[in-house]
Amino acid sequence: MKNKVDLWHGRLKKQLNKSTVDYLNCINDDVRLFEIDINVIKTHCKMLNRQKYMSGRNLHKIISVLEKLRNDYNSGKINILNLAKKYSFTDIHPIIEKYVIDACGMDIGGITNLGKSRNDQVMTDVRIYLAIETKIISAVLLNLIRTLLITAEKHIDTILPGYTHMQPGQATTFAHYLLSHADIFLRSYTKLQETYTRINLNPLGACAIAGTTINIDRNYTTVLLGFDALAENSMDAVSSRDFILELASELAIIMTALSRMAEDLIIWSTPEFGFIELADELCDTSTAMPQKKNPSTMELLRGKTATVIGALTELFTIIKGLPTGYNQDLQQMKPAIWRIIDIIKPSIELVSLALSTAKTNRNNMLNSAELNFTTAIDLAEYLTEKQYLSFRQSHFLTGELVKNMASKKSNFANYNIDGIQSLIKGLGKKLFNKTINIPANELAKVLNPATSILRKKGAGSPAPAQVRRMLYTRLKNINEILQKR
Repeated sequence: MKNKVDLWHGRLKKQLNKSTVDYLNCINDDVRLFEIDINVIKTHCKMLNRQKYMSGRNLHKIISVLEKLRNDYNSGKINILNLAKKYSFTDIHPIIEKYVIDACGMDIGGITNLGKSRNDQVMTDVRIYLAIETKIISAVLLNLIRTLLITAEKHIDTILPGYTHMQPGQATTFAHYLLSHADIFLRSYTKLQETYTRINLNPLGACAIAGTTINIDRNYTTVLLGFDALAENSMDAVSSRDFILELASELAIIMTALSRMAEDLIIWSTPEFGFIELADELCDTSTAMPQKKNPSTMELLRGKTATVIGALTELFTIIKGLPTGYNQDLQQMKPAIWRIIDIIKPSIELVSLALSTAKTNRNNMLNSAELNFTTAIDLAEYLTEKQYLSFRQSHFLTGELVKNMASKKSNFANYNIDGIQSLIKGLGKKLFNKTINIPANELAKVLNPATSILRKKGAGSPAPAQVRRMLYTRLKNINEILQKR
């Protein structure tokens, strides 16, 4: 057969023109799969040899050529884009096959695609790649969780105002805040492990859609490629992408949680808050305003979160209208999931670095909690528990107290205890005709954010004992996970 014959397009009377090749081209998206594809072809050929469709001698020749291709690629002797242009191929799979045929001859190299299709081959590549990346992302995420927990250990007694509606709500601690995000990421870690089990399934041998008539051994390739099990149904194996949607969804959830933390760090680093100061290496300055220290990395993380969510939407939109089977639309899923993966890893690392290097201004945190009535709910609860008011009555009375003090530009911290006692007593008589006498020492404890934390009850509260318990169980969990890895 003459070399000029295009063995990949026998059905077509004419070859693809340049504009069509350019439009179909996905080489840039396939490059990261190149070495995985070589491994998949090697494995398939080993299976063909085991099943007596390829001699041991020919298998050795093919593997030697594939390894030469790998070495030449890694050394820069071979450029995949140049090969694609030379052969007018639009993806990496025929490029590798053509390279093997040119090196080994048609009789030897031309059998490598027996019993498989580009459809199951690309799915095998993608699943291997995503399985590897899922493990890497999981490890990076574990490091972030560990950073959160280690940082929290240092701030069990660091008072922080907790916000609702962006208004100071209750007194809490910085450790309690950090633990809340550690729990979010721990759940994400668990879900990533579950997702991994659905990614790491072998589609090789499913062929184009309905399997093959030759006697292949899919279990053998499953073992060699390190898959946990088969993606058994051949139609499902080549046409389903739910595992990509699942992974992308979880990564988008992680990215959204990172973005919320970034937003907190941006707000807290403003002079108006002054709770934290980000490390210089994570910030930028202005070309015009010399005093600026801009939290640019955290801002860009927020922006990149939009890219991740957009890519997730893109993935779902590609899938939603496709008939069952392989369709070329699916090719566009690769660049979308690649974008998500390329953003998520450095973003996790960035937040971990930001937390481990940030300076915390404990005084500003405490002052904000003291000056903004964050123990008002403590007082309302005390009045119900000790003064026999219903909570609605206590809530109303405390609201009246806060209104009175705020109108005088005052607060619990700078108003003397005797004066607060007098105000509460007067409001009790006026509103409910009840005499309310609170000992000064008890009232001081109720209104002080630091002692408020100590008085917290219930599992999961910011009380130091609760925070230490949560820290211990989560650190133990993390250490157990790390020992198994």
